[in-house]
Order: sequence, then C-alpha cells, then structure tokens
Amino acid sequence: MVEALADKLVSFFIEKRLVVEEKYEIYKGRINSLIYFIISLVSVVIIGLIFNKVIQGIIFLICYILIRKFAFGYKPNSYLVRLSMFIAMLIFTIYISRYDDIITYKSLVMIFSMLSFGAIYMLAPVNDRKKPLKPNIVFKYKIISRILASIITITTILLLTIYKLHGYSAYMCAALFWSAILLILGTIKNYII
Repeated sequence: MVEALADKLVSFFIEKRLVVEEKYEIYKGRINSLIYFIISLVSVVIIGLIFNKVIQGIIFLICYILIRKFAFGYKPNSYLVRLSMFIAMLIFTIYISRYDDIITYKSLVMIFSMLSFGAIYMLAPVNDRKKPLKPNIVFKYKIISRILASIITITTILLLTIYKLHGYSAYMCAALFWSAILLILGTIKNYII
C-alpha cells in the first residue's frame, strides 16, 4: 500500500516535471521513508494520547529513529511487522517507566543506558549480508551512530539530575535499549543466515 502510494507520488512528480526520471528510485525511497515516518508519528501521538505520554512518545520516536537510521540492526521485511514491533516497544516502555522508587529508577536508567551505549558502540552498523554497504559508508555510519548514541546517553544521564525532567530519561534510555537489542538480533541473523 505504502509502496504503491510512493510510486504514484513519484510518477506524478515526474509527470509534472518536478523531479527527473533518472532519480525515480531515490525519490521513491525517500517518499517511502517520509510516509513511514508520518505513520509512526501518528501512531506515537495516538498511543501518547491514550496513555497521556505524547511528549515522551515523540522523544522515544526521535531517539529511536536517529539511532536506527545509521546503526541498522534487525529489520523485518514487512512494514506492518516493524510498526507493530515499534508500538509494542513503546507501550512496554510506557508501562515500565511508571517506577515509584526513584533511586532504583535512576540507577536502572543509568545502567541500561550505559550497557545499550556499549552495544551500539561495538556493533553498529550491522551490515545486512544480502545488501552489504561499501566500506566507506560502513565507517561513516559507525562514526555517526557512535556520536548519536553518545549524545543520547549523555543527555539521558544529565536529565536524571533534573527533577522535573528525569521522567523523560527513561524514554531516551529505552530508545538506546531497543536499538541495541535490534543490533544484537541483526548480528545473530547475519550469522545464522
């Protein structure tokens, strides 16, 4: 469905001479990504409204997408499965972020952030064996994913020190955690297949 919509949009843009036909696949991929992002954002807002966690959900989405964009990892072929996994991750994160013991909460967020950062630092990017990236792109993505993971980890730890904002740190930590889990799964998948 999304592929067909992207195909029609790019064909329309070519017909109206807004884009050149030689770059059809590039535009189609970018429009696909944009549509997927909009669907994800709408899903986050709806779930956020249900649980009264819209800002937290958007923080989770942004951090998650930033890391996954450059770190890759396990990725089901179906977008519906990917979206379902993302929604399950978000709902689980909302559920576990309702922790009452603030000292334990801060300790867990810090520990999981550091462990997840370590996994991202060591594994990213997980190159798909079926569609390998060029070595220079792998190196570039490794640097970018490490920088992004560093920024998110440092911000997460800093937010723990600010009383009114420490609740947001769990969502940034969760984005690191789930990204690290998907990197581990992607690495395992590469060795199995």
